[in-house]
This record gives sequence, C-alpha cells and structure tokens, in this order.
Amino acid sequence: PLSGVVLPSRGGSFVRQPGKVPKVSQPITRGMATQHSTGGAIPPPPHYLGKFVVRYSECDQQGVVFNSHYQAMCDAAMDLWMRDNMGRTWCKEQIETNSEGGSGRGFSMVVASEYQYLSSAKFLDDLLISCSIARWGNASYDVMYLGEVEGRRIFEGRMTYVCIGVDGRPKPIPQHFREHMVSSRATRSKL
Repeated sequence: PLSGVVLPSRGGSFVRQPGKVPKVSQPITRGMATQHSTGGAIPPPPHYLGKFVVRYSECDQQGVVFNSHYQAMCDAAMDLWMRDNMGRTWCKEQIETNSEGGSGRGFSMVVASEYQYLSSAKFLDDLLISCSIARWGNASYDVMYLGEVEGRRIFEGRMTYVCIGVDGRPKPIPQHFREHMVSSRATRSKL
C-alpha cells in the first residue's frame, strides 16, 4: 500500500515519486521477531520507504558510512514519515506546548535502540531504508529499520519510542497516530 518513495535532491530536499516503489527484500528477523497485529511473530510489511544518497561527509577514513550515521538516517526517515502521514502542522505543534497535548519536547522520544551492521554502504550509494511499525504498546512503539543497497542488506535496526505528555511522563499513543502512521496518504516530503 505504499504510494511512493522519498528521494534526496541536490539541495537536500526530498521528493516523493508516486508509483515508483523500489523492491525491498523481506526483513530478516533473527533476534528481532516482531509482534504484529495478528499476534504472531512475523516481519511487518514496510510502511514507509526512504531513499538516501550517501554523502562524502557520512563516510569514515575507510570509505564506508560511519555506523552512527545509519541511526541518524533512520531518524530522518522517521521525521519524514511522521510529517508525510501526520502533517507538517501536527508535527510542529508537537514541539510547542499546546492544548492538544504537545509537550514542548516533541511527540515521542527514543528510549532504546538496537542495530546489527551486516555490510557497508559507500559514498554515492543509494541507501534504501524500509521503516515498519513492529510493535504497538500502550505508551510505546517499536519501529524496525532495514537498510539496503541494490538488494544487499546493510543493517537491521529497531528503535523503541515512548509518547510523552506535557509533564514529560509517558502518555498513551493516540489512536489517530496509530492509524495515520500505517496509511500511505503522503505525496511529498522535504527535509
């Protein structure tokens, strides 16, 4: 049900191309079994795809992407996913204190991350990052990230996010967030 892909342009902006979804191999779930809505441990389908061109500044002296940059790219993909599916106005409101529960701190924060690095991406590689909701809890949710270059798995990762309220404490995940994050309404993204 994906409507397109996010592609970086020279100026650092991202443009969705509807109808041009690249093929992504099935997620490897070793050590990362997911609790899908069916209750079984199966890999979730990708809910969002981001395509990033590896920049020179993201590579180390060995000519490969430095490991921490993969998490930064996943974080950027999550920002774009939320902006595309929840809307720019909603995202901006979450960093301001407001009557709808915006905390002034953002909607959610990462409380745990786990990554396995399986191969390396290099300068000018097209890195495809597949993002999937792997688990919904009451106040927290897990996002599985899979990175690939030309069908070769680069990394597998999982980040656990906790929704936070105005008081800085965990709050239940709003139902509209759950619904919108697995929809494919987005048509354009910019970073």
